[in-house]
Amino acid sequence: MISVITDPHLDIRRGWMSSDRSCCHWRRIKCDSTSKRVIGISLSLESIHSPDPLPLLNLTLFHPFEELQSLNLSSGYFKGWFDKRQGGKGLGSFKNLETLDLGVNFYDSSVFPYLNEAVSLKTLILRDNLFKGGFPVQELRNLTSLEVLDLKFNEFSGQLPTQELTNLRNLRALDLSNNRFSGSLQKQGKL
Repeated sequence: MISVITDPHLDIRRGWMSSDRSCCHWRRIKCDSTSKRVIGISLSLESIHSPDPLPLLNLTLFHPFEELQSLNLSSGYFKGWFDKRQGGKGLGSFKNLETLDLGVNFYDSSVFPYLNEAVSLKTLILRDNLFKGGFPVQELRNLTSLEVLDLKFNEFSGQLPTQELTNLRNLRALDLSNNRFSGSLQKQGKL
């Protein structure tokens, strides 16, 4: 797990090497109070400038955390990811993952097949990436538990697919601001 990020300027791992402390005491790690298993990982790098070249994230490194409920990879300046297991569908192995924050990165539509496998997601944050084109209805069709979807500050365009959005029946909050959509949800129907 410690090899997720190799840039020596990123100090998010401070304290992770100490053998006398459980990982539950590490910064940016949250454990279940009963089982002591890792349920939350935050690798957000909000104060870091974009590295060159942009790294790929190895999702395989997260597979040991089977009970993961929250994964924050925001502001990591990742351009994509790969997974050596699961046929490239690594997020599907996280049966308890409810919150995934991938905001402020350089992801494009190539990550959608991975996201569509994370069927337990309730909150998905994809703001400020490099997504373009129409709304990714088909790519998100399996996320029926989704309650919050944040797609602001991307370059999505075209007509809003209101009818298809109703398939996300648990959706309570949808942020599409600062994109290039045409039409409006009020004119096209009710969610």
